[in-house]
Amino acid sequence: MSRSPLPSPEAPAGGAGFTIVEVLMTMLLLMVVMLGLTALQLTTIRQVTNSKLASEGTRLAQLTLEHYQTIDYANIVDTGGVWSTEMKRDGVTPMQGVSADGQGDGPFTARTMIESPAAGGSRLITVRVSWLSVERGAELAPAQQYRELGVTMSLQRYR
Repeated sequence: MSRSPLPSPEAPAGGAGFTIVEVLMTMLLLMVVMLGLTALQLTTIRQVTNSKLASEGTRLAQLTLEHYQTIDYANIVDTGGVWSTEMKRDGVTPMQGVSADGQGDGPFTARTMIESPAAGGSRLITVRVSWLSVERGAELAPAQQYRELGVTMSLQRYR
């Protein structure tokens, strides 16, 4: 009676299947790829959010300038080159923490500066809408987790 040799651990019987080393290396490679895709997804979400905020901030600045086009010229008061917080349409509540329509709650603050250029009957109305953008998270100090972004628009209004 002769003994048959045992198959080696590196090569399964008949050459079919995978070794444990091949399976572990494949799992490691897939894990590295998945981590990279997750980081890419987070970056994409942050960029889409910032783009949406920039678009809404631009909309609020445009709405504010359109408001100055519709009111009587005599009611547009020179602020002397100083930024002042824009008021909501009720004339009482400041536009701080408002949404893109300037009324509801949101991340935007609207400020205006109204100047009277040298000679002539005109006003230069500048609107700045700002908001906080979320930067990378926990690895930053609390003061560095947010960055102020904004959009500035101007309008020359004549009598």
